[in-house]
Amino acid sequence: MYVNKRDVTEWQAILSIRNVTCSRGGDYTCRVNNSDGKVHNKSTSLSVRRLPSAPTLSIYPIVETLTINNPNCSAGNLGYYPAMTFVWTLTEENGIETNFSPTQITSVKSSNTQTCTTSGSSVLDAQRYSGGSWNNSLLCCKLTDPTTGQVVKADCKKVYTLPANYCTGYNDDFRYYPYEPCNTYVQCHDNYVYFNYCNDLFCINPVTKRCDIPKTS
Repeated sequence: MYVNKRDVTEWQAILSIRNVTCSRGGDYTCRVNNSDGKVHNKSTSLSVRRLPSAPTLSIYPIVETLTINNPNCSAGNLGYYPAMTFVWTLTEENGIETNFSPTQITSVKSSNTQTCTTSGSSVLDAQRYSGGSWNNSLLCCKLTDPTTGQVVKADCKKVYTLPANYCTGYNDDFRYYPYEPCNTYVQCHDNYVYFNYCNDLFCINPVTKRCDIPKTS
């Protein structure tokens, strides 16, 4: 941008940026020179930021010490400049909160410089849900600003587990799954727990052992 002003001692130039994209970030310099050949420069930096959206936490049905499927957290928008960091916490039934070690967390991120977004996912190594502190606890996947440590967005879900001996003494038999979602049920075989599911329109009926109760919501 070039501005030519004569016979004035003070003036102001404004640079307007429309259709802001990530490529607009960088160093900007305002240069002023007069008829005496004097040149004055003033520079500043512009950072393009984008706030993150809430993540989505997914938890599979769990049998303590046996289930190998780990909790997964996905985020279509982790924010931009900076991108948020995944942090996992578990609040036990007695109120004690545990922050999981980064060695138990595997995260993947991908940035798009056109839309100023970073997407990603994170998997928590739950170590087969051992330790006896998982049932009726609250598991949270938090998006944390790496520069301040502040939690910006989070998704938390209740965790319910079945004991490892839930199918002991049962063979080729149906057992009721006492937690949500209601379309989940247990099939026991050789003392092992196998999770089965009705379709998304029905809940399992513990009396008839059939998927014949319509979902209400």
